[in-house]
Amino acid sequence: MNIVKQYDTKEWKPAIAKANMKKAIQAVGLNNIAAVYSANDGMAGAVIEALEEAGATKMPPVTGQDANLDAVQRVVSGEQYMTVYKSFLLEATNAAKIAVAKVQGRAIEFAALTRETVDSPTQKNVPAMLVPVVALTKDNIKETVITDGVYTVKDICTPSTRRTARRSGSTSRPRSVGRRPPSGSVPAWPSSV
Repeated sequence: MNIVKQYDTKEWKPAIAKANMKKAIQAVGLNNIAAVYSANDGMAGAVIEALEEAGATKMPPVTGQDANLDAVQRVVSGEQYMTVYKSFLLEATNAAKIAVAKVQGRAIEFAALTRETVDSPTQKNVPAMLVPVVALTKDNIKETVITDGVYTVKDICTPSTRRTARRSGSTSRPRSVGRRPPSGSVPAWPSSV
């Protein structure tokens, strides 16, 4: 898969992401867009708006990150293929543990809190406590954001979400949140526009 257009979206602003997507559509043509990788859900929503405004009748896979409620609703409705989910509770709990250790004067590298390291643009081997990353799709919503108590089915499956799902041809219904995919089905999506 070739990345045909790539944009550094200033401050990750949705309005700028939408303008960038419009430029990509003009440059490569609506029907030549196989997928869109977006760095967060706000920008993914703006990308979807640009595709809809350009007349997309079938939405290419669009990805996001953060598992924002509106993004999870777009996943259910079939407008957004997936969003990256990291357990908010686990992130907050781990951050609190690290903060307490630091305040107590303990070296977090040796307190079994930070077993991993990451590199930043300015520093190597920065102690880190990484959390699992999950590609949230309509097939695992129940096991992720609902089980973790982030959202309820009622939060996600609003009348508006159901209407959008019907319009987009999505087979998702409120009762299907968390349904397993048929065996042998493996969704695939490239990280390109």
